[in-house]
Amino acid sequence: MRDPRGMTHRSPLEIPSDLRGRLETARLDLLALFRALDRMDLSAAEIPQRHLRQLFERDADYAEALWALDQVEGRVDRRAMLRDTLTALDQLPAAYAQFRNQLESSSKSGVWWPGGR
Repeated sequence: MRDPRGMTHRSPLEIPSDLRGRLETARLDLLALFRALDRMDLSAAEIPQRHLRQLFERDADYAEALWALDQVEGRVDRRAMLRDTLTALDQLPAAYAQFRNQLESSSKSGVWWPGGR
């Protein structure tokens, strides 16, 4: 909708009520994975470094989204944050699967997986 001066008005942004919980759950799952990897007797060559780096980057993205949720209106572009965050959350299961497949193919032993994923 446009006002008489030609400015476009956007409808108020609705943040899903479960977004914070989804972000916190994703971060806890990632933390469990990182801690499990730290405790495993694996060499760096046995851990798919590129996929691990992608998971670290997702964790940082989720932390940033949690920070953005606590900011006053107008400080961050909430529409972009919401769009990017929902996309990243939807892509997490595939990222886990890629990492797990690479880890299992390069590891000599069975791998424990947080959350049974």
